[in-house]
Amino acid sequence: MSYQVLARKWRPATFSDMVGQSHVLKALINALDQQRLHHAYLFTGTRGVGKTTLARLLAKSLNCEQGVSSRPCGVCSACREIAEGRFVDLLEIDAASRTRVEDTRELLDNVQYAPTRGRYKIYLIDEVHMLSTHSFNALLKTLEEPPPHVKFLLATTDPQKLPVTVLSRCLQFNLKSMTREGIVGYLQHILAEETVPFDDPSLWLLAEAAAGSMRDALSLTDQAIAFGEGQLRETEVAAMLGTVDLKRVLNLVRGLIEKDASALMAQVAELAEHAPDFRALMNELLSTLHRVAIAQAAPDALDNSKGDRNVLVALAQAAQPEDVHLFYQFGTASVKDLALAPSERAGFEMALLRMLAFSPSPARSVSDLPPLASQSAPALPTTSEPTPPADSAPHQAAVEQTEPATTEVVPSPSQTEVVEFESHNAEPPVNEEPMNASLPEPDPAPEPVAASIPPWEDEAAQDDAIAEAEVLEAEAAVDQALAHWVAATVVAEELTDVAALAPPMAAEDGFESVAPALVDGPALIEEPAAGNVSASVAGIEADAVNGTDEDINPARWPEVDFDADPQGWWQVTLYKLGLSGMTRTLFAHSQWQAYADGRAQLLIATNYRKLMNDTHSQRLREALATVLPGFQGFDYEFGAAEKTPQAWLDQLNRAAWERAVNDLQEDRFVQSLVSDFAAELRTDTVQPRFNPLPTGA
Repeated sequence: MSYQVLARKWRPATFSDMVGQSHVLKALINALDQQRLHHAYLFTGTRGVGKTTLARLLAKSLNCEQGVSSRPCGVCSACREIAEGRFVDLLEIDAASRTRVEDTRELLDNVQYAPTRGRYKIYLIDEVHMLSTHSFNALLKTLEEPPPHVKFLLATTDPQKLPVTVLSRCLQFNLKSMTREGIVGYLQHILAEETVPFDDPSLWLLAEAAAGSMRDALSLTDQAIAFGEGQLRETEVAAMLGTVDLKRVLNLVRGLIEKDASALMAQVAELAEHAPDFRALMNELLSTLHRVAIAQAAPDALDNSKGDRNVLVALAQAAQPEDVHLFYQFGTASVKDLALAPSERAGFEMALLRMLAFSPSPARSVSDLPPLASQSAPALPTTSEPTPPADSAPHQAAVEQTEPATTEVVPSPSQTEVVEFESHNAEPPVNEEPMNASLPEPDPAPEPVAASIPPWEDEAAQDDAIAEAEVLEAEAAVDQALAHWVAATVVAEELTDVAALAPPMAAEDGFESVAPALVDGPALIEEPAAGNVSASVAGIEADAVNGTDEDINPARWPEVDFDADPQGWWQVTLYKLGLSGMTRTLFAHSQWQAYADGRAQLLIATNYRKLMNDTHSQRLREALATVLPGFQGFDYEFGAAEKTPQAWLDQLNRAAWERAVNDLQEDRFVQSLVSDFAAELRTDTVQPRFNPLPTGA
């Protein structure tokens, strides 16, 4: 016997054999079991999702000798002839080859005749959108009111090309593309029955290449079996499809997260040996980064379409979200630049190096990744038992609806490291004692006036006294409510004026504000030793605690003696040099080490290593030359810089914030709100008037 391809051998013989399309199967099964049959059905969907198969199953259910039902017997002559494609009353017409109006008229001439053997004469018109306009017009009347023994089954991949007059005369069923999980589960079932050895990653590659078509998946499986000499292996299937191994793409993402340029270049060199399409490789890398971003923002929305869900969860927990978005942005911008590069490989390598060069966060270590396809698709149950009438969704629908179990990945210790430029976002500590702990208790409510009325012997006089007391009580309640309303209005106006004087500070250059928002509270820094602070610097700090807002404005900061306190001079002077943007951000995280022979020595925080370049160095040299006589230049190194201008400025921010909180706690209006209305002062939203770096400073 000649070999029969898998797509034909495993074509579903009953509705229970169908994979997916539960929304269509439910309607058809209920219609057949309840004998609510329409005269025209239209099946739409992409190639290979089961349009013709459903039409043939419907024809078999209508003409089974056992009666019309959703469970044809499959053994009678009508069922066997329909399955073999030789049933005389099932006319399968290829509309792509019979587009002329003469063909349609010839077809309709036989509609009036009764079926030869079956219960219904069925016209199955495939690719019906290929008919000409005249053919559709000739078909309209018959399609609207056919004889009772005629059923029309139409199938098309492009329903937009059908006239509205045809669509309105049919029951339309839109078939969905097959999910990758559903394709993998069905392939596992078929290969197990065919006794073909396979591994799960190879099936995921086939499912992805099929792009939602079950027929394409089965055809590719046939080809892969022949290519692999009777078995399916991931490397051989990837070589046959010409796709890049998914593990290599995931390793590229891992190298980006770990900031390992050497490992990335080694992986690109290995990939280049197979002459890949670097544009397709970049698109695959972007697709993986997109799914990693989904795993970080909405883990429940991450699917297992490539069998790599566990790996993506591990990468998402190790990576910084800003890194993932930066890599994706650079990748999309680099796709169009590949054609301008000397070679696609050079363009791809430069894109990876550019991602590393501009990444603001330090390297993260990624623990061992779980294996791919660790969550295999659920196996399909046997189909020997017919589908019960009440079951509106066949068992294969469970393949679509079954969500893969998630595996919790414990983050590595490196994921809890505190980065220096993130420390400014720490919230101020919340006072554990309630804000109104030291405030006096509110006065008890006065007793009702009517309660103090003495008894009266005269009932008329007693009634008059009670009425007068009720009027007085009502007037007192109105006066009290009016007083509370006036007090609340005054407090609201006062607080509005305070908030208007403290505009929020904007970040510069899209990177980081030199002075973080005061609502962020204290930075995680160490206070400098008292012996290293000159009198002038200490005076500025004292003004931040006790002085006026004008006294702590940088424009009014006094000059610090350079010889007496070089570090204090550097902390104060940096903000008077006229630097701005990323240059000021970079050197605000530097520490003054020494100054000799006209050259300064700076220690810059390690986290800002990648920001350092000649442009920033030139700006600082020009600025220091204006304030240091005989200045020749500066040298720098990277390390743990502690006594930096930014650290000192954070202390001023903290002192001003604490002073503002203290002033609010002692404010009479705030105290009245706390005592009278049980209000609570939210210290995390307090913004003082002190703005250490106003615009232009």
